[in-house]
Amino acid sequence: MKQDCKMLIIGTRWSIHDPIGRLEQRYLDDGKSKFVKLPALDLDGNSNFGYDYGVGFSTEYFLNLKENMDDISWRSIYMQEPIEREGLLYSEDDFQYFFDLPKEKPDTVIAVCDSKGQGKDYVCCPCGYVYGDKIYINEVIFNNGLPEITKPLVSNLCVKNNVSRLDMESNNGGDYYAKDVQDMIKKLGGNASIRTFFTSSNKITKIVTESDFVKKNFIFLHKSKQTTEYKKFMQNLLGFTVTGKAKHDDAPDAIAMLSQLFKELSRLTIKIIDRRSLPF
Repeated sequence: MKQDCKMLIIGTRWSIHDPIGRLEQRYLDDGKSKFVKLPALDLDGNSNFGYDYGVGFSTEYFLNLKENMDDISWRSIYMQEPIEREGLLYSEDDFQYFFDLPKEKPDTVIAVCDSKGQGKDYVCCPCGYVYGDKIYINEVIFNNGLPEITKPLVSNLCVKNNVSRLDMESNNGGDYYAKDVQDMIKKLGGNASIRTFFTSSNKITKIVTESDFVKKNFIFLHKSKQTTEYKKFMQNLLGFTVTGKAKHDDAPDAIAMLSQLFKELSRLTIKIIDRRSLPF
C-alpha cells in the first residue's frame, strides 16, 4: 500500500476504539476522508433498506430483531452506534418513565442549556417540571444546528413550558447566545430568568457525582411519547461511559447541570423574622 493509495474499510462497529473508530477520530475533519453510516432505521423509525419487489428488509423485520436483543448489541450491529459496555454510567432500567405529567400544577419549571461549542457538539436543553423532589423531563432540545436554528428552538421551549429559570453555560460564547435567547423570549411574551455561568470544574466528575440523584429523582418520557430529538438525547445519555473517551457528553452534562440547579433552588428557604427584632 503506497502513499497515494485509497482505503475502503467496511465493518461492524462494536467499539468506539476499534480501528474504524480510531481512524474516524484522527481523520474526520481532514477534508480527504469520508465516513458513511447507514443505520437500519431512519430517524422516524422506518427501514432504510425497504426496497421494491420484495427485496431488502422491512421495518417490521428490524423492529422484531430489536425486540429480541439487548440495546447495545442492536445499536452496534444495526444502527452504527458503537457503545462501550464497560463503564456505562446509565442503563434504561435505571430510569423512571412517565406517559403524562401529573394533573396538578408543578412547583416550578426549570431548564438548563449547554450551548454548542466547536465541531459536532449539540445544543442540549432539557426542561424539567418540578413536583416535590421529582423532576419530570417533559421536553428537550438536542440539536447540532447553527445558532440561528437552535436559539429560536430554546426560546420557544421556555415560553411554551412557562420556564421560570434557565441556566446557561457561558463557555464558548454562551453569554452572547444567552442574550439573544433572552431577547427572543421577551418578544414571545415569556418570563424566564436566564443566568449564565462559567464552568471550569471537571465535567466527568460532575456527571458521575450527580448520576445517583438523577437515577432516583428524574423521570423521563416513555419511548412511545418521545420526539426524534428526545430519542437522540436519550441515546446520548445512555451511551455515556466513564472509561475511555466518549464522543459526545452533551446530554449527561446537561442533566447533571439540571440536577445541580434543582438542588440549588431546593436549598432556598423562607425565613420569618420578627420585625420587632430589627435594628431600625
